[in-house]
Amino acid sequence: MQLDHFKFFSANLTNTCMLRCKMCHFWKIAPEAQQTLPLDVWRSTVAGLAPCVNPGFPIILAGGEPLLVPDLSRYVAAATAQGFSVSIATNGYLLDERAIEQLIDAGTRAFCLSLDSLDPSLHDELRGRPDCHGRVLRAISLIKRHNPATAVSLQTIIMDATLPGLLDLTRWALDEPTVDSIYFQVVTQTFATPLVPHWQDSPEHAWLWPRDLRAALFALDHLIELSPHRKLTNSIPQFQTYKAFLSDPRHFALPTSCSIHRAGIHLDHNGELLNCHLFPRLGNVREASIPELLTSETYHRNVERILACRVNCHSMINCYFIDP
Repeated sequence: MQLDHFKFFSANLTNTCMLRCKMCHFWKIAPEAQQTLPLDVWRSTVAGLAPCVNPGFPIILAGGEPLLVPDLSRYVAAATAQGFSVSIATNGYLLDERAIEQLIDAGTRAFCLSLDSLDPSLHDELRGRPDCHGRVLRAISLIKRHNPATAVSLQTIIMDATLPGLLDLTRWALDEPTVDSIYFQVVTQTFATPLVPHWQDSPEHAWLWPRDLRAALFALDHLIELSPHRKLTNSIPQFQTYKAFLSDPRHFALPTSCSIHRAGIHLDHNGELLNCHLFPRLGNVREASIPELLTSETYHRNVERILACRVNCHSMINCYFIDP
């Protein structure tokens, strides 16, 4: 079974995090519910997937915060040994010189670092701990010092608090030689919270939503003008989807049906495979291989549900977006 029609394989190795981000509540998960995918399960998972994809197929290691996974470099090495191209999505807080050396030497090809503002106080306030901003910038420098060929990508959230400095951050990233790319995500409901209808109006989440729609649309129009720049990862159709979503969040933002089932394969910290977080898990990789789970009755039933779904969820709009 060939699975190269997927764009990437994303693995949330852990559901723990040391930060206190205001737009993500992973840190509120009770200690007894915190889990990390065991290394032996990971090794068997990538070994089972490798024959179904071409060499260099992308794997993104994420969380929670993946740097909290003990011996993360061994997870990287296990995937690279099977021919995968490994990236790590991280808040950057724990990326010191030793960690960077171990991860790059194990085969990490890219780091995707969260950076929401050039203003250190704002970034640190949003992330809930001091010196988050400074640690990200130091990590960028250390990565390039250890291996200039290792890619550094920034991930920035478009939300009310970040709008005033969004274009300044963009211009800095496009001009900064140590930054290889920047990817924008539009704000959605706070991570790791139960999905609620019209979350933009809820007291818990409303502060995230851009209050000045004209300013948000202006920023997105400017990003569309800059989109030919090689460092800007988002496509014009994705920016247009962001505009549609912000203009009317109650209306389905895509011109066609959701395509998340074609975008990526997703594994959670407990070994559960899913093609959409809104619908039933496909099964556990401890009990069946990824190719088996992607041919299951549950998978095909979920695809039917996905095609009929009209929820503007984070996955559909951001990480698993495919140009119509």
